Parts: sequence; C-alpha cells; structure tokens
Amino acid sequence: MVEIWRRRRSTGVEDLMRNLRVLENELATGGRRSGAALNRTVEDVTENIATRLSALADQIRGSAASASGQVVRYGGEAARRGEDGLKWLSDETANHPLPALAIAVGFGVLIGMLLRPGNTKENK
Repeated sequence: MVEIWRRRRSTGVEDLMRNLRVLENELATGGRRSGAALNRTVEDVTENIATRLSALADQIRGSAASASGQVVRYGGEAARRGEDGLKWLSDETANHPLPALAIAVGFGVLIGMLLRPGNTKENK
C-alpha cells in the first residue's frame, strides 16, 4: 500500500514540477507576449497548480486515514493475542506450578549471574 501511495505522490509531484517549469518558461518568454496574454497564462498555470496541490493533499489525507485504520486493526489484534498469551501462561502456571517455579528460579539465577559485580570485562 505504501508503494502505491509513493507512486501516486511522486506522479503528483512530477506534475507539479512540470507545471512550474511551464510557468517559468512562460514567464521567461513573457516579454514577447502582451500583458493580457501573459496574465491569462499565469492565471491558468496557477489554477492548475492549485488544483494539483489540492488533489495531492486529498491523496495524503486518504493515505493517512487508511494507515490509521490499519494501525487500529493491528493494535486490536496485538491486544487480543497478548490477552490470549497471558491467559495461556496463567492457565499453565495454575496447572503446573512446580515447572513454572523451576523456570522462574532458573531465569532469576541466570540474570543474577549476568548482573553480578565480578562479571564485567574490565575486571577480567
């Protein structure tokens, strides 16, 4: 989805850059045109740029809304899986307390050995 949005965005930006180049060329050759013709050209190009900027802003808003919807969906899924995991752990601990206690003690000893003061590289 992000790649599609990038392609759309770059197309919009490329169109804007092309319109700005047209405006720049028109202004550069403006000395050869009458004031009224130059004003019409500038107004046309300005209106075209404003329209494209508005369309680009709409695309960005749409992409942001889509992304926020996905974040909500994935967040809900993560919360559900976290609750399921916690329930499973609670059930396993209630059904098998001694293995759960042995695992907890093992982790405690491992962490204690890693964090003890004499276990740094500077002291070795």
